[in-house]
Amino acid sequence: MDTRFVVMTDTHFTAPGTGKDECYWNRVLRSRSSEIADSLVSTVKSLSPDFIIHCGDFTDASDMASFRFGKKVMDRMGSPYFMVLGNHDTWTEGIRESIAPLFEHGPGARFYYTRRLGGIRFLFLDCAYWIRKDGVESEGLDWDLYEKGIYADIGPTYDQLVWLERELDLDQKTPTVIVTHAPMHTKPTFSIGTLPEGKIPEGDPAKWNPAPRTEFVDGDIRVAGNFFIHDEAVKDMVDHAPNVMAVFAGHQHFADITRDRNIVHCLTGSLVEYPFEMRLVRVCDGVLSISPIELDAPRFKRDSLIVEWGNQWVAGIDTDRHFSMTIDLSAAPEVG
Repeated sequence: MDTRFVVMTDTHFTAPGTGKDECYWNRVLRSRSSEIADSLVSTVKSLSPDFIIHCGDFTDASDMASFRFGKKVMDRMGSPYFMVLGNHDTWTEGIRESIAPLFEHGPGARFYYTRRLGGIRFLFLDCAYWIRKDGVESEGLDWDLYEKGIYADIGPTYDQLVWLERELDLDQKTPTVIVTHAPMHTKPTFSIGTLPEGKIPEGDPAKWNPAPRTEFVDGDIRVAGNFFIHDEAVKDMVDHAPNVMAVFAGHQHFADITRDRNIVHCLTGSLVEYPFEMRLVRVCDGVLSISPIELDAPRFKRDSLIVEWGNQWVAGIDTDRHFSMTIDLSAAPEVG
């Protein structure tokens, strides 16, 4: 077996003529979404992957024009693709129902699901519901409530947690990969403690925590998380599933690979700012390998980088960029 697939994330597709450049770790090139899309298509087509995984923030502003534009871009790549939603995708109430026909999702417009691809089982999580501090789950973002500090963060619904536990229990043999937008595990600190726009955190940068704990209690309702709400519950389920081997995520706009309890946690950088990379994952002869792939147009990487801010580290060190591990596909049960 030789399976090759691409992992990309944070494309922040913007309908032509609507994007405005801003800064995060480096310069975010929203205004050039169409140019970037052309390079993304040609780069992916040159790889001829069996399928593509998208880890969310498909769009920048959760608008239908950008979803339609992004779908046309993905369709041009010529490979099947599977996606989860990110926080930028769910700013609009009812967006899941609106975009479900575009991406051929079934009744219920559910964006968490299971697929078996290349001998691996993928569990796609929708951790982009907006969770209020009182535990109320919202499909979309109410900006007035957001400005008032009503929301705790994004996360999965309780129904989805029940679904995930059931899915993990159903098959404990097939090598399994989790796909989510926000990660569950990263290095304890960013490279030198820098923040977006070159700002430095308060206190000792070496002790800065990139995922400070959030916790709210309202009566019997407890809402908590580090990377996203309910991430502790998700991670506990994943950690105790004997066949989960990797978690692919995005959201942070930097490359990072860590191992925790023998599970590989792989973050991939954004495709709207430096260094404009995705991942190529290959499964061959019992080995899963991960490598970075740059866009075939280096001008985006050059134009995005703000050298004086010193955030080149978002591209990761060598161990964040290349990784390999052995896997046992023979343990997977036959599919009828």
